[in-house]
Amino acid sequence: MLNEQLDEYIDFLKFEKGLSLNTIEAYRRDISSFINYVQADNIKSAEKIKRQDISSYTAHLSLNNIKPSSVVRKIASIKGFFRFLNARQEINNNPSINTPTPKMPKRLPKVVTVDEIEKILKNKMTNEERAIFELLYATGLRVSELVNLEISNIDLKNNKIFDKTPLF
Repeated sequence: MLNEQLDEYIDFLKFEKGLSLNTIEAYRRDISSFINYVQADNIKSAEKIKRQDISSYTAHLSLNNIKPSSVVRKIASIKGFFRFLNARQEINNNPSINTPTPKMPKRLPKVVTVDEIEKILKNKMTNEERAIFELLYATGLRVSELVNLEISNIDLKNNKIFDKTPLF
């Protein structure tokens, strides 16, 4: 029963949500892993799954050294699956509501050293490449912000760059 519901959920993601194949396969793996876990405890229907089962699965993942980011993704997949089942009235109560997720460790971004910058500047670059590099370095723009930058976003008179709102 659970595997059939998973197939229906995957069809929903594919045809109604239009998610990419990689995303759909990640959802399938995440939810299949959870289904296998609860079936090992002889739970055969979604209606029988309780919040404690999800918490137990989360603890199981952590004990098996699964990275917190992967645990968070797996829980998000499970929550989506139960929201789907609940919306279709295949379950009366959604056991994934208020399921805690592990705290993600905050990592500082990697910064380029002065030596690395000097090395880059010694390379032969076109004027456009140098302008791009210096703009990134001097302003802290993200590459995605630079890619979406248009000439109309640049105010040379006031030395400002604008998106829809001022970036700096």
